[in-house]
Parts: sequence; C-alpha cells; structure tokens
Amino acid sequence: MAIVALGWALAPGVFAADSAPRRVVVVAGKKSHGPVGNGIHDYGWSARLIKVMLDNSNVRDRVVTEFFLDGWPPETTALERADTILVISDGRDGDLFEETPFLASEERVRFVAQQIARGCGFLTFHFSTFAPDRYSPQVLDWTGGYFDWETEGKREWYSAIKTLDTPVEVTAGVHPIGRGLEPVQLREEFYYNLRFAEDKQGITPIWRVPALDGRDPDGRVVAWARERANGGRGFGTTCGHFYDNWKQPQFRRLMLNALLWTARAEVPEGGVESRFFTHDEITAALSGVEGTARAEVDDRPLRVQIYAGNEAHKWHNWEKTTPAIQALLEKDPRVQVRVSHTIEDLARLSRENTDVVVQNYVNWHDPSALSAESRTAFVRFLEQGGGLVLVHFANGAWHFSLPMAEAAAWPEYQKIVRRMWNHKGQSGHDAFGRFTVRPTELSDPITAGLGAFEVNDELYFRQEGEGPVEPLIAARSKVTGQDEPLAWTYSYGQGRVFQTLLGHSEQTYHTFEAREMLRRAVAWTARRKMLPLSPTSDPVIAGLPVPSFDGLLREGKLGQALDTRKGGALAPGRAEYHELPITVECWVRLFQKQTYNILVASELKSSPTHWELFTQPGSGHLTLFSPGMQPDHVGTTVDLADGQWHFVRCLREAERVRIFVDGRQAADQKVKRQAARSTDDGLGLGTLVDRAIGCVGWLDDVRISRGLRDPEGIPSEPLSRDDATLGLWRFDKLVEGELADESPRSNAARPVAP
Repeated sequence: MAIVALGWALAPGVFAADSAPRRVVVVAGKKSHGPVGNGIHDYGWSARLIKVMLDNSNVRDRVVTEFFLDGWPPETTALERADTILVISDGRDGDLFEETPFLASEERVRFVAQQIARGCGFLTFHFSTFAPDRYSPQVLDWTGGYFDWETEGKREWYSAIKTLDTPVEVTAGVHPIGRGLEPVQLREEFYYNLRFAEDKQGITPIWRVPALDGRDPDGRVVAWARERANGGRGFGTTCGHFYDNWKQPQFRRLMLNALLWTARAEVPEGGVESRFFTHDEITAALSGVEGTARAEVDDRPLRVQIYAGNEAHKWHNWEKTTPAIQALLEKDPRVQVRVSHTIEDLARLSRENTDVVVQNYVNWHDPSALSAESRTAFVRFLEQGGGLVLVHFANGAWHFSLPMAEAAAWPEYQKIVRRMWNHKGQSGHDAFGRFTVRPTELSDPITAGLGAFEVNDELYFRQEGEGPVEPLIAARSKVTGQDEPLAWTYSYGQGRVFQTLLGHSEQTYHTFEAREMLRRAVAWTARRKMLPLSPTSDPVIAGLPVPSFDGLLREGKLGQALDTRKGGALAPGRAEYHELPITVECWVRLFQKQTYNILVASELKSSPTHWELFTQPGSGHLTLFSPGMQPDHVGTTVDLADGQWHFVRCLREAERVRIFVDGRQAADQKVKRQAARSTDDGLGLGTLVDRAIGCVGWLDDVRISRGLRDPEGIPSEPLSRDDATLGLWRFDKLVEGELADESPRSNAARPVAP
C-alpha cells in the first residue's frame, strides 16, 4: 500500500448537537502485558477511569457512559445504540496476541460496519490501532489510520515503535478536539509511521511528535481525527501505553474531547475538564453501578514499595533477598512492586502512591540520621492507614546499639517496631541452618491452613521491646532451648504492621510456607482480600502438575515447538548440566524484545552454578549469565527477538565461553569459574526455574551435551542423540502430561503456566 502526504483539512458538514445525552461505550480487552495493575496496557482500569471522569466532568449532563471488560460484550444492544465506541485492547500483530475484538471475525467486522453506516463514532487507542491489511479499507474509513505490521502477508512492520520522554505538539488548528489542548511533555511508547487514508479532506492531525524519525512529515502524527463521507466521525491515537499518563491533564483532555466529538456532542470552548481518580476512588464511584458489581474490583493494584539494603553491610544479601521477595509478591496479580536502595526516598512516601512498605533495610555502620522529612512521611503514612512489613534485621534499623549509629537512633522507630535487636543487650541468633517452624495461631488468616515447615535461616531470639505481641509462628532455639516467636501482627496509628524475623537469605523463600505467609501478610496489611496459593500452584522446583490449557505445542522449526507464551517446562536438575565442558543448543523464535526472554536456565539464581541463556530487554541481544564465572555475563550483539527462527549453540568451558547464532560466532569470552557445588534445583525450558521470568516465543529442539559440539553449521534435521547427549527435548507431543527427554537419561519435563 502506498503512503501519501496528507492534506490535513477538516471536512465540511458537522452534525448539529442536540440536547439528548450522547451514549459513549468503551470496550476493554483482556490484559496481556503482565499482571493487572502493573501500569502497562491496563485496559480495564482505563475503561473504568473514563466513565468516572466523564461522570464527574463539565460535560456530565451531555454523555452517558458504559463500559465492558474482557473483550466484546456477549449482548450487543449497548453497541447498537451507542453514539460512539472506543476500543482499548490488544491489536492484531501476526499471530502473537488475540485479535482486536472488533476485528476478531468477519461477523464482527460486518457488525461494526453497520454501526459506522448509521453514523456511529469509532475510536482506537494505542495497541488497538494495529490492524491487518485485509481489513485496512474498513479501518481507514472508520478511524482514518492504523499501525501497519504486515507486508505481503508477513510480519514485517512498515510502522514503528519508540519509547520517549519528549515534547508533543498540538496540530489540531480549529478542530473541536483541539479545544483547550496545549503542548505537553509526555513519556510514552509512541507508534508512528502509520498508514493513513488517502481521503485528504477527511483527516486532521491532532498530536505530532517532532522527535520521531518519521518516513515523511505525516509519519510523526500520533493522534488524528477522521470525518467520514456520511458525516460519522472517527479518532485514533497510538498513545496510551502507560496508565500514569491519565494523570496528565492534556492527555485526559485529548481523549475526552475525542469521545465527545465522535459522539457528535458539542466540545466546550476550553475542552472537557475532569480530574484524575485513584483506583480506590474509582471503586467507590462504581460500587452498585449496573454491570460493575459483577466486575472483580479487588483487582485494583496493590502498590508495594520495598526499601532494601545497606551497602556497607553484606551479611544479609540484599541483592538476592530483594528480588526473591519481589518475585514471590508478584505471584499475586494485583501487586506492583517498586524497589529503592535509597532510604531517603521515604520522604516521598504517601498513601497516594503506596499501599504497603516492605522494610528490608538496616543502617549498619551508617552514622547518618534519617532526615526529618523521611521520618515525618513514614509516620504519616502509617497513621493514615498504610501497611508495613518488617523483614528479619529491619527490626534493628536506627537503633542506638548499632555500630557507629548511636547518633542516628530514632526512638519512634522503636515504637513502630514492637521487637528490636539490641546489640548491647541479650539479642542473638542460632547459627544459620535448617530448623522447623510451627504455626502457633491457626485461626489467623496469615497462617490459616499452613502446617509446620522447615526453613534454612537464622533463628533470632531475645528481641527487645515493650508492646505486646501474639506470635503467629515459633521455632525451638538450640541456644536458648526455648520456643522463640518469629512473626506477629499489630497496629500503629491506623496502619497495620506485620513483623517476621525470618529472611536472612534468599534461601528462606525456597520454602513455600515462608513465601505464602509473606504474600498473605502484604494483603492483610493493605486490608485487601488474600489470594492464597498452594505448593502445586506456587512451585520452586520441578515435579509439577500439567497446566490445563490448550495450544502449548504448535508447529515449529522441526516438528512441534513449545509455545512459551502459553507456558514453559521444568525438568528435574542434574549435576551433569553443570559439569564443564558442555554444549547447549536450541531453535528459538522470539516475538517481543521489551522484556527478558529465558531460553534455557539451570537451577535457581541463588545457586553458584546457575546458568541461563536469555535475551536482554530492549535490544533482544542473546546473553549467557552465570553468577559463578567472571565475568558473569557473556553478551552478543545479535538481536534474537526479531520474529525469525534462529539456531543457538553455546559452548561452555572452564576458561572460555563461545556463543554461535545461525552457525556464526557471536561471542568468544575468556572466563574464570569458581569451584562450587551445584544445588540441582531444576532445569527451566522457556522459563526460570522459579518461574519469575518466562519467554515470549517458540522453543524447539533443546539439547544439552557433554563436551563441545562442532560450532559450525545449521542443522537441517531434528537434533539427534548420541553418547554425549545429556538431555534432548523436542516438544513434539505430550505423553501422560510430560514432554519427553529423548536422551538416555529420560529426564522428562512437565509444563508450567507462565
């Protein structure tokens, strides 16, 4: 399809607005980019917010707003009487994601065409601007433009994507959507170089981004209006990736003006005015609204801020415990985790931006006092109902007994923390090791249903404090011979506090009960519904039940392949996977470079013999990571996430790593490897062993071999087994819920959900 320079003029013939309220209908697709509430492609919350904003705007008497969650509504009556329809959803991009709801079938396309024919407005938003060429005539008529990802039936983008924090220009001229709009600085994932309709008189650009490298001047347009030949109206914008952009008054005005205009309602001279509403405000505003009560409003984000570290104190490995805590908390799809290693960030803490603080910090050997601003913000946060989770040695922060920190003591923190470590008193701990923890309060929701469990940790005892505590768990100390309390809850002001003395290292969280207890505690301190998991739904090693979903296997490079978007696979670990030299090979086709993609990973990251082949976010560059070698990363400049099949071969020796892609050498790095004992935690195919990170693509023929394979050449047949083969997974079929290992070891892998 040829692109033409657009004339950008407002077509004549504007419908006269009448006094009847206009009906706005928002269709929100199912979320596909990470957990609900992570601030990216939050379709459902955008739909809810639009309704609440319009219901509380300066045009609330002119519009009636309805919204539908999780895709196309089963009953289309609301769409048939709508004055305008906005679709906020995934777009069609090859076979990567569900199709845009309005393009999901010929029947849907015909239905929308009927609404367009009667003059209904139509809007696309960010990802829903993606469309296949087969429907380009319809989409160009309905909205005027679309993101063109297809060239002669192949996924070869004409359009482009770039994330920038950059000025956005208003180019609306006298168009009603431009009323009240001003230039704005916006951080956004901009789609650009779009395909536009050739009807020059029907399109008006609204927003343009000068910093984008457009193919022509029109290639920088990121929001536009369309007036059709029949007088109906359309609008599209490629903005909307980050939910936080709704906090921008100019972004809100752009979208609300567009909704009003496409519904053929009069746009106020200064534009539509409405403030941003928080998730709690939205939930309160929509309680009892027809159709909304059925929505699970408890999926609103649960915002967790972790404060971690003290770089002078390395006994507690903040670099490993913090990611472990983040990973286990994010198993709750509502949870958004931010991490700060700068304790003075407490000064910016508020109930508006945080629900729960997880304190994984102590100011060991740090004589500087916490600033008055940070202390005030921390106390105010708790007094206003914020939650607090204190982990392990965080109970010793700002205590007068810390080395070099007497001047930094904060007496109020001793009231916030019911039990503290006193280095000038009797506080102590058993040697790090394995011990049994027993719940002491089975009626409490944090420990309900949890049995006794073993954990590798430090067992703290004789912690000091005056406030009463009711232990939830306890363990027998070898030093004191007593059952020592290890976790409890209480209140400070309006805030809820959970304190646990477990958490010396990331090994604490290898135990399901320790992970589950911390997850529940975060929900409890936030006064939110708990979403319990079980050992089988939250595994950390292999031996898992088969997920009940379709489409795990699909046509691959050489037979069937594992569709890692639907799930990865875990096999039991074996020491042989770490005995150098070894060769790791696989076929892979990756579709997304914004995130990490795990190809093959052995053991948990906490193991000194852990290794993983993965691609870097942003660049898609293939990389090997192994914490037990120096340097611990061996990278390439090969972009694997380009939607094409690639053959990867990694040769690991004690003092050398070589990586080959498609038969060509991509890296050759001298390394040093420390002697270490493997933990054999498992082997991940398309996923980390703890499943914290997966893969967006297809994986075929994974082979691990003893010794060094010939690095040259690209196999034209399925990989074969021989005496050197330690593992070979072809993914051709599931047999009794397992993916066979065709090596002599027969180390079958079980699928796991992403």
